[in-house]
Amino acid sequence: MITLHPISAGSGIDYLLRTVVAGDVTLGRREAAAYWASGGDTPGQWLGRQAAGLGLRGQVAQADADALFKDGTDPVSGRPLGRVWPRYPTAEEHWAALLAAEPEASAARRAQLRERAEKVGNRTARSGWEMVCSPVKSFAVLWGTADDATRARLEEVERAAFREVFGRLEREACWTRTGPGGVVQQRGQGLIAAGFEHRSSRAGDPDWHRHVAISAKVRTADGRWLALDARHLHRLVVSLSAQYTAEIERGMHAAFGLLAAPRADSIRPDKRPVREFLGVPDTVIRAFSARRAQTERHLTALLDEFREVRGREPSRAEEYELAQRATLTARPHKRALGRDEERTAWRARARRLGIRRPERWLARAWRASRTPLRATGRGAPMREVVAAVLATLERDRESWTRANVEAETYRQLVAAGWHLRPGWEGRVERVVAAVVHPERCELISPPEPVPVPGAYLREDGSPVFVQHGAARYTSHSLRAREADLVEAARRPAPVVRLSAEEVDAVLDAGTDARGFAPSEEQRAVVRGVFTGDTRVRAITGPAGTGKTTVMALVREVADAHGLPVLGLAQGQVQADNLAARAGIRAENLARWHAMSRTHAPGDPAWTVPRNAIVIVDEAGQADTGSLHALLGQVARAGGRLLPIGDPRQLGAPGPGGALDLIATDAGALRLTEVRRFRDADGTPRRWEIDAAAAVSRGEADAAWRAYADRGRLREGSLDAMLNAARAAWRADTAEGLSSVLIAPTNALAAQLSRTARTERVAEGSVDDATTVELSDGNRAGAGDPVVTRANDRRLTCRNRPRQYVRNGDIWTVLAVTAGGDLRVRHTRTGGLLTLPSAYRARHAELGYALTHHRAQGVTVHTGHALIVPGMDRNGAYPALTRGSLENRAYLVTRDHPDPDTGEPTADLTARQVWTGVLTRDGTRPSATARRRAAFDEADSLRTHEPRLRQVLRDIAETEAVGALARLLGPAAAHQLATAPAWPALHAQLHQLADAGIDTDRLLTRTYRARDLHAPLGGQVNDAAAVLHARNRRVLDPDQGGDPAAHRLPDTAPRPATAATYETEPAADATDLLTALGLRMPTADATADAGDERRAYAHALARQLTERATALAEQAHHDARTGRGWAAHPRGGAWTGERLAAAAAYRDLADYRGPDPTGPAPAPEHAHLRGLWRAAQHTEHTPDSLPERAAPGPRPAVGSPAFPLWEAAARAVGTYRALWDHGAEDDPIGPRPAEPVQAADHDRAARALARWKRAVPPGARLTPRAPEEAARAAADRWHAARRAADRAAHLAQDAANRAAVAAATTLPGTAGTRAADLARRAAEARERATEAAAEAARAHAEHRAHERRAVDAHLRDAYAPSARPPRAPSPDRPRPPGI
Repeated sequence: MITLHPISAGSGIDYLLRTVVAGDVTLGRREAAAYWASGGDTPGQWLGRQAAGLGLRGQVAQADADALFKDGTDPVSGRPLGRVWPRYPTAEEHWAALLAAEPEASAARRAQLRERAEKVGNRTARSGWEMVCSPVKSFAVLWGTADDATRARLEEVERAAFREVFGRLEREACWTRTGPGGVVQQRGQGLIAAGFEHRSSRAGDPDWHRHVAISAKVRTADGRWLALDARHLHRLVVSLSAQYTAEIERGMHAAFGLLAAPRADSIRPDKRPVREFLGVPDTVIRAFSARRAQTERHLTALLDEFREVRGREPSRAEEYELAQRATLTARPHKRALGRDEERTAWRARARRLGIRRPERWLARAWRASRTPLRATGRGAPMREVVAAVLATLERDRESWTRANVEAETYRQLVAAGWHLRPGWEGRVERVVAAVVHPERCELISPPEPVPVPGAYLREDGSPVFVQHGAARYTSHSLRAREADLVEAARRPAPVVRLSAEEVDAVLDAGTDARGFAPSEEQRAVVRGVFTGDTRVRAITGPAGTGKTTVMALVREVADAHGLPVLGLAQGQVQADNLAARAGIRAENLARWHAMSRTHAPGDPAWTVPRNAIVIVDEAGQADTGSLHALLGQVARAGGRLLPIGDPRQLGAPGPGGALDLIATDAGALRLTEVRRFRDADGTPRRWEIDAAAAVSRGEADAAWRAYADRGRLREGSLDAMLNAARAAWRADTAEGLSSVLIAPTNALAAQLSRTARTERVAEGSVDDATTVELSDGNRAGAGDPVVTRANDRRLTCRNRPRQYVRNGDIWTVLAVTAGGDLRVRHTRTGGLLTLPSAYRARHAELGYALTHHRAQGVTVHTGHALIVPGMDRNGAYPALTRGSLENRAYLVTRDHPDPDTGEPTADLTARQVWTGVLTRDGTRPSATARRRAAFDEADSLRTHEPRLRQVLRDIAETEAVGALARLLGPAAAHQLATAPAWPALHAQLHQLADAGIDTDRLLTRTYRARDLHAPLGGQVNDAAAVLHARNRRVLDPDQGGDPAAHRLPDTAPRPATAATYETEPAADATDLLTALGLRMPTADATADAGDERRAYAHALARQLTERATALAEQAHHDARTGRGWAAHPRGGAWTGERLAAAAAYRDLADYRGPDPTGPAPAPEHAHLRGLWRAAQHTEHTPDSLPERAAPGPRPAVGSPAFPLWEAAARAVGTYRALWDHGAEDDPIGPRPAEPVQAADHDRAARALARWKRAVPPGARLTPRAPEEAARAAADRWHAARRAADRAAHLAQDAANRAAVAAATTLPGTAGTRAADLARRAAEARERATEAAAEAARAHAEHRAHERRAVDAHLRDAYAPSARPPRAPSPDRPRPPGI
């Protein structure tokens, strides 16, 4: 297996050099040398063509690794390899800098600055990628117990596999990017890597593996050092991993005659099986893999002890030390062992596990492989391998890259035995070619809308603008299934239809029985189901809109008219919930298909009844193949298929997106009224409805404020958040509330369950004396909940014979038998059975926590969700919407150190984690939707604008080289343009020309000052570097230079040696290219005929303008019909030009927010600012300005000075609102360098200057610095207002809890608990009332101070002054400088 991990420039590869090499025992230099000499892990070795090019050979030294991975410099010469790695300030440093710039900021302003710093967060430059190559565990066990000679042969097998993989990696994944936005992808000349071979895990188990640290520095053919483009590296890893595993199997068979087969306990429907070498029992593999979990448990205990003793979270350095201690605690030896010592220990462990003579293990494995080898015979025909590869791809995803096809080809060829035959690589290529052949697959990546000239094509004919290996394919059959589903939702079909009156009559008649009357929206949806004439009718709605209620209403109407109803869901838990709440028969979708198509075809119990309505709950999680097969069954029965769900929640594990495709192409019945989030009195919690919608749309800022302001977010380390979530969950369940713990992965759910169990044990609620180990590594005893992860119809309940063990069922352990069986009771039905020890060990997990996949569809009173980096909003959305009363998120800002390397994980801010999760869209679209998105991307402005900019730069560079030839001669021009430093010299010429320097005259002088020949004859190595240095000296006054001598006259054209077609962006809504800062070269016929790049540039410009025109027309239509972003209130009164600019900006910036354009683009995206500014609504009233940031005291309306004050206030307000300038003591701040923002600054500065000139002599032009009492009053009001809001929220939460307790009938102490909650709710209401009164007092005090300050300002400004009149101010706004 191969995995990939980022390397931080802050720590480089210290963890490889310092800990893993030394077996996690700190060694001095002499100790390390002795350790290596005794057979310990050897030092790293340099790898890659460019490592050799830099002179890096042999052993990896610390200084060399630091230079490369920490600084980005040449380890030999010390020169920078391109740009050195940047060092970013931490969030705390950023906040300190913001506070230093505004030392008098109020409490409210300080909160804004804090938020800004938290959003930037903690960043580190990525200096490389670590690739970890690990053979399977059986290989490691065989190696660990073998003698030296056999070990050497085993190691050579792995090294040969790695050489194949690394050679391919360097050939295929060495790419870099150049041009605006990295638009041009070009090959690098090779990789620089450091490889480390290691023989054991940190926990001391045998684990032969290697770490390969790949530098992010890549050299291009023209000598430049740029950053590695890792996109194809990530795509390729899946293929490299499959190849590595296959090559090891081939080598083991060739060298030892060993075969591998899928490990029995790894064969699961949701996972790929792990192939282990025959002759190594599964029990031994598990035993030699157990210490990692033991290490993690030791680390958790040490971290808990640290927090308890110190009362704080450990620092990264302290956590690293604790991780080392945990590793040593888990290891049987606390010192670095040599090879012989480790081998002796491992053989002894094997003997304790029942392995006789482990030193002869390979011979036993060879005998175990002989019978399967004879049975292998000829492999499956190649056509069957091709079919198997395509079928697996169709089952796993909606589209695939060539790397995906290669990976699956390796796996299928290995499974068929073809890897043991000659011609291996040729077969891989033939199968891949057959799979992606047009007969089977179609390319969903679009063709180039503008033909690309030869100057921009690679050797293989692909454009340099297109990512290598990014082309995606899908199968014809997948596209056909999607088309069938859409067509069934569009085309009329012979189905039983009812009238609207018949539907309403049934709904009205059932009001008394169900206890409520359906809303008009629910009625409309149910009517739509029965009055429609299509076979498929989709129903969509956000979480909490009552989709289950609608299903129950559909069942009522169907029952009244004799129509059968069948419910299906993705998981058994969801199916059981559907059956209980909708009152229908419900099965999980996988079981239905297994029974109806394989095990019991034709059985009436597993056949869709005639005219049935088949409901698929959470249909977004259903894969396209399952829905299509179900559609066939429904069509044969003449029934209806109702897929119901929310496309924004978690999608299908395989090819999905069908629900969203049906809703988009054929329409859907939509539910919009969120009913789940209501207070105890039935009032909808509007804030939570809006917050959940913001989460689903990825609006991180709005969602953050909604949850954070109400105390629903916690942040901290992983252990701290596990404990916090567990404590809150325990408190809720103790109050009688239904509550759920939600984690994003099975591993984190296991940790969360373990944390919850620890407290249950401490309070005596569960038995910890007699326990057994479960499949997730946790232990369970009487009183613990366990969840079963595999269906087993043989295990039926004693008291409910029709109920059997299902995947997702939750049971309570009643007892643990002497043989390790579990006697359990189903938590919902009360069914009793015994889980055998074999099932328990493989398929039972501790059940205190659920993953967000299994929680989707569950509704409880309170939900507690763990949010970790790497999640997406599709997982966060269902996790944050399970609770009807409260939903709380626990943001993990720091994970444990890596258990394999000890490397501390990134320390993020909570806002970073939140924004990263909500901006990551994990939606898996259908193949049709992905194809449309690819074609739209190919036509978009964001695709063509950087290409046009690059082509214009190339044209300008060609013209500059031509000017050099005319100025200095063709030979000199060639010498300069081909020199390594030409890009630097070319950039310098542009900078000088922008500053008004005549570069033509300058180059003539500096080139001819001295010849460009080396002392011993011949030309210098880099004439461009020499000229670059001469130009700098000639213009530097400190070195005797005279810049004025080379100054251009104001009316002179730009020098030809600095030709450019890029200008400063301008806020011009009438001309797209002007707004982008581009101008076109002449397009006369002669020029275009002689230069294909000019023709290409004009074709790209036409494509840009045509796309912008089409976008503007669509935006005008949306504005007229009141749809989409064009109808957003922030757009104001649209003009045609401004609307067109907004549409173009959204496409160019790929902005998907609900408001027209969002905030201003960051300074590094200055080319977007002109278009963004042209789209803005600029009506800002002076009343919105803070008093301290106003242009001065406001004169009376009607006075001569008022219009000037109002104009200045409007200009200042516009600038502050547009460019997020929030400083309270400075109206507009210093002039920015970026031209579009600078233009607004200059307008505000001119308005301020006109106002200043109108102020009476001697008046104070700026507000008096606020008194300390006034500032304190403002801060008290800010704090009191927040406290009052928080108290009000807490009071409402307490009231909700008390109402639930009062309405819930629980035995024993239910009345006492309800009374206690009611008392707490009353206390909370009292505190809220007191906080509101304090806020009112603070506000009154603040307003009084404000009035006194305004009166003082007016006296200063307009009262007669004893001071002499002020001289006219020379301070006028300076025009924009060059």
